[in-house]
Amino acid sequence: MFDRPNRDRVLIVLFDGLRPDLVKPSFTPNLVRLQRRGAVLAGSAPSRPAKHE
Repeated sequence: MFDRPNRDRVLIVLFDGLRPDLVKPSFTPNLVRLQRRGAVLAGSAPSRPAKHE
């Protein structure tokens, strides 16, 4: 299993319900760092609205 040569790897991370306006260096510095080093799904939309009680 570990004898194979190194291969490129991809990590996909999704945060359901995370508002894009809350991803800021002051609130989520690690997510901002990941965002700057990777790709962002800018055109996503929830399948149904969130309930805020």
